Parts: sequence; structure tokens; C-alpha cells
Amino acid sequence: MSPRRWAVGVALGAAVAATAVVAAVALPGQDPPPPARTSAVAYVEPKGTGDCSKSAPCSLADALAHRRPGTVLALGSGQYGRLVLDVRVTLRPRAGAHPQLTAVNLRAPGARLEGLRIDGNIMVSPEAKGATVAGSLVHGSIALEADGARLVGNDIGGTTDKDPVQITASPTGVVVEGNRLHDGARGPARGHVDCLQVTSGTNITIRDNDLRQCSNSAVIVKPDLGVIRNVTIEDNRLASCQPLSGSCEGAIALYVRTAAHDIADVLIRGNHIDGSSSFDQIAGLVVERNVLQSFTRGPACPGGVRDNVVRQRPGGACPLGSGNRYEAD
Repeated sequence: MSPRRWAVGVALGAAVAATAVVAAVALPGQDPPPPARTSAVAYVEPKGTGDCSKSAPCSLADALAHRRPGTVLALGSGQYGRLVLDVRVTLRPRAGAHPQLTAVNLRAPGARLEGLRIDGNIMVSPEAKGATVAGSLVHGSIALEADGARLVGNDIGGTTDKDPVQITASPTGVVVEGNRLHDGARGPARGHVDCLQVTSGTNITIRDNDLRQCSNSAVIVKPDLGVIRNVTIEDNRLASCQPLSGSCEGAIALYVRTAAHDIADVLIRGNHIDGSSSFDQIAGLVVERNVLQSFTRGPACPGGVRDNVVRQRPGGACPLGSGNRYEAD
């Protein structure tokens, strides 16, 4: 090791030691604090009673109570129940472990869930800016309400009367990328179930996902609850629900609609869509370089539709132009 690197290492070690000493001192009138824990990884078991070290895991509640922001909580196998996460930490399985949670409410900016199984719903609350759910198996629904929220590489579905993913509460900068969203059934409540529904928000990216077998639509973008602007839907694979049944309406695979609030600047590019697609007249709508099974119209044929391949010629479809063609041509 060079003298310079050795000096830096000594300085850093001294800083960590000084921090630990300060953390262990109680102020007058206060209870003594817990022992200082400086490790970047805390090891957790459902019934852990240790100091969060690899050899003596602690409980999840203890880890959350005493961890610094940015810590990784490595979860051992077992059931952890419902969780409200209001500390900026990363939860992921310990090597070879299979932890399970029943529901999660993310409330801390930058909080992360990675590689977990969650048998219930996830709420990414507005205060959880930049929160991420990645590589997880979610048997439930995810509501994205936070600016900069990210869903990356997850398997999400198995819902009844509830959308697998909904973007709502007017967030900005949400990214949904590389996920499998599937199997949202219509049940006793006769819910309107879409694999992914955008009800409000700006600067939203929906990219490289597989969306199928949801009762109503694979994707619907409709400003029911607030303004929608600058949405990119690209390189996804969408399919209508089949075969038709009481739990599978098989309506429109991709639906971009007007509603109570403004909607503008929606880019739909490079998608493969098995099922019909419908677009209302929207300012700044661009539909380009997609493979569409069929193209139906809303109240009027929209502009900005160009260079697509349409596989079927349904009656009443909008006339094609601007480089669009039927697959058989």
C-alpha cells in the first residue's frame, strides 16, 4: 500500500472510531443510546436477538431502530409480516435465504426493496422520493405515488379487482422498466383491472415490460385524477386478456384517453401489441414504429401515427398514412 493510501486509511479509521465514541455517549437527562453499529450490513432473522452481526442476527424492528441511512438489511428466511419502512435502507435476502413480507409501505426517500417475495400490496408513498423496488416477486398491487419512484425487473401480478401497478397522486419522473405485469382478474367487486394504469403524473417512462392477462387493458393512460404530461411507452410487449370469461374482459390492450384533466405529449414507440389499440385526440401524441394487432379509433382519428405495422384490418379503423402499413401489404 502506498504511503498516501495508508494515510487516508488511517484518517478514515480514526473518523469512524470518533463517530462510534460520540454515538455511545448519553446526553444529560437521556437514556444511554444503544451500542454503536458502524457496519454497512445488518443481518436479520425473524426472531433474531443479537447485535445484527453475521454471527448474531437481530430482529427487523431492532435493525430499523438503530441503523443509519444507507445500511443494507440482509434478511434471513422466514415471515416478516407487514412493514412500514421510514428509514432509507435497502432490504434484500441474505445469501441463499427466502424471506417473505405480507405488505410494505415505503415512506423514506431512497428506500429500496431488492429480490424479495411480497405476498400483498406495496405502497410507495409520496414522501418516498426516489424509492426503488427491484428484482422482487410481488403477489399483489403496487401504487407509485412518489417522485422518481422506480420499478425494475420485478414479477408483479395475481390480483383480483385491483391493478397490478398504478401510477397516481401526480408523481414526476417515475420509471417502470423490465418488469412482468400480469394476471389481474375481475372478481366479485367487478373491478376495472389493468396491468398498468396511469391516472396522473409527468415525465413517466414505461419501457421494456411484458404486460398481459389483465381483465381490461394491458396499459391505460387516462387523466382521471390529475394532469398527465410527457409519458414515454416504448419497447414493451402488451397483450389483451384471453380467453374471454367472467374474470377476463379482454377489452383494449393499449388505451390512451382523455378525461377530467389535461393530457399531452405521449410517445408510444417500438412496442409489440397483441390486441387492439385506441388513442383519443391528444396534443403531442406520437405513435411510431410499433407492431399493432389492430388500430381502433376513439372519438376521432388522432394525428401523430406514423411508421407502424398493423396486422389486421378491422372495420371502422382510422385510415393509415404517414408510412403506416398493413402486415399483409
